[in-house]
Amino acid sequence: MDVGSNDPSWDALLGPFEKSLTDELEQRMKKFTHSSAKMSALEGAEHKYRLRVSPAFSVCATWRQIAINTPTLWSRISLPTSGKLFKLFRDRSRSVPLDVITTCYADDDGEVMGHGDALRQIIPRISRLELADPGLSAADFFKENVCQREFSSLLILEISILDWDEQGLYTLNAPVIHTLIYHGPPSLRPLVHPHRLVNLSYSPSQATSSQLLGILSEMPNLEQCSIRNEDDSENLGLPSSNVARAKVPLPRLKRLHISNLSSHKLIHLLEHLVLPPCASVELRVFETGPTTSGDFFRFAGSYMASCDSLEITKSEAISPENFEYDSRLANDYPLGEGPGICLKLRSETRGPVKLHWIFDEDDDDDSMFPRIEYQSLETLASYPNDLIFVALKFNLPTTRELIEALSSWSCLSHICVQVSEDDFERFLTALEDTPDIICPALTILDCCGIRFSSVRMASFLEFRKDRGVPIHEIIMTRGFAEGGVDEFIHLVPTVSFIEPEVESEAKEVDTASGSEGEGEGDTDEDEDD
Repeated sequence: MDVGSNDPSWDALLGPFEKSLTDELEQRMKKFTHSSAKMSALEGAEHKYRLRVSPAFSVCATWRQIAINTPTLWSRISLPTSGKLFKLFRDRSRSVPLDVITTCYADDDGEVMGHGDALRQIIPRISRLELADPGLSAADFFKENVCQREFSSLLILEISILDWDEQGLYTLNAPVIHTLIYHGPPSLRPLVHPHRLVNLSYSPSQATSSQLLGILSEMPNLEQCSIRNEDDSENLGLPSSNVARAKVPLPRLKRLHISNLSSHKLIHLLEHLVLPPCASVELRVFETGPTTSGDFFRFAGSYMASCDSLEITKSEAISPENFEYDSRLANDYPLGEGPGICLKLRSETRGPVKLHWIFDEDDDDDSMFPRIEYQSLETLASYPNDLIFVALKFNLPTTRELIEALSSWSCLSHICVQVSEDDFERFLTALEDTPDIICPALTILDCCGIRFSSVRMASFLEFRKDRGVPIHEIIMTRGFAEGGVDEFIHLVPTVSFIEPEVESEAKEVDTASGSEGEGEGDTDEDEDD
């Protein structure tokens, strides 16, 4: 049957498809347009004509119509710009909230729409305002171009300033603001009413812990706080101007992230913050030598008594907080490059804690970092604890040092190791130490990703079984037992296999019963032979 393009049934059939296609095009165009506008706005203050119509709007008639009839595609405006272009974006965005990027340099081009004229027209519609690359005093800029107009829709303010004159006493009139992203001198008062802030991204230059506490003391409603202390390298290893002060409660805080702060500043800061037990904490310390690493690990040790899970691994790159993704900060990540160690501590009674110690990769002493890894294990093991799970994902120390650490973790029931083959054999040797049984409560051994000798594994499992402390489950990568699982599968009730490379759900093999799992176990034995 020939169905014409004007047939109502054909239109009904294509309608949902066309709407879906239009929605997808709109999203793609919005992403492209906003990314383009953002990058062009960050080119520098000398590029005054940053705002431009996206080439995507002229690909074809369909895309043009979508663009014209989609106000959100015109909602990002950078100032200053030409009056004609400003009016085009202002009008086509209709009444949707605006994302505005502006700079502080003086208008000296007659074709450029002045800051004051443009801003005053759209102030009630601005939901996000970014003040970038200032050439003038930010306070003077606001006083001259904004005065006390109310930013009735402003939710997010991002500001990068070279100097903030507190004597200017300018406070933005933004009654519903909840997020401040700040780069500049340590002081940010009286920029906004601090008690209104829920999210704070604070990037000061060489701030002391006392300055940080002073700022946080005025923000009792914070839920997410990210502090990135810039250019702290000049003060590393030096005492900071820490002074005695009252505790600072942050009763609503859900997440605290602090980066690039030296150990002594970090310890002083945390000692004076009162956080809710459920708060998630991530701390990243960058040091230029081993002299302060002991302070860091002793600080980490203070968390040991309250946690039941510990993971020691290489430090990973950091990423922006969820409210920072659209900020200039996103272009600065990852930070803290170089070798480092990360401690992840979890508890059923408090939020997760993640502690990074970043080592200076430019230091000439390459042997220093491995010793810091060993030191972390030794120091943490010296603290009272009730750990039931430990993950070791770094170069292990000597057998004697391993024995000393594991001996203090008598409640461990689950150990995960991701190490080299030689380190793994040394780890098994440590667990076979006598006369005292090491980790007597251990029942689960996770060695995914490690190729090991099946004969050596059988010897270990038999030792544990003979001492009355058998292993109940081995978690391993399929095919990684050299010699096949036949050697040891009869010594452990359950072997759980993880597929190589693609970590699918563990496939349990019940070797203690004649169930279907046993048949699968036979197949696995053949594959490993």
